[in-house]
Amino acid sequence: MSQDIPNPQTQASIGQDEIASLFKLAPMRVALVEDDPLLRKEIHYHLKQHGFLVFAVNSGRSLDDLLITEPIDALVLDLTLPGEDGISIARRIRSSIPSMGIIMLTARVAIPDRLKGYEAGTDIYLSKPVAPEELTAALMSMYRRLQLINQSA
Repeated sequence: MSQDIPNPQTQASIGQDEIASLFKLAPMRVALVEDDPLLRKEIHYHLKQHGFLVFAVNSGRSLDDLLITEPIDALVLDLTLPGEDGISIARRIRSSIPSMGIIMLTARVAIPDRLKGYEAGTDIYLSKPVAPEELTAALMSMYRRLQLINQSA
């Protein structure tokens, strides 16, 4: 009995087509808050290659400065940051900008940590190391939801 094995290149091109059609009017604007410079650079590059408009910062304070000047659709947020941690940032952003999507990206995988993230307002909790394709898929899912909300408003 033979099984069809998915072709990764075909799957990638389907994903790119979906992204292109969703971003036809405007790309998703993503704030990436990650204190590790190499990881921040890698995630920024990957998301930019997939059509996202990415603003990369290294702390909650830098995020606050960014939010003064840039409208943001979604936040990809590290949990362990210098100064204010990701839980506090998520709680604050959820309170002040309820429509913003929040993805927590962290090495902490214990259930109590995950629950704290969700209680703080995180929509999606992803464990490091995260596959870039999974982060892209999570953001695309969030973008589709935001588009539906904006259309019905």
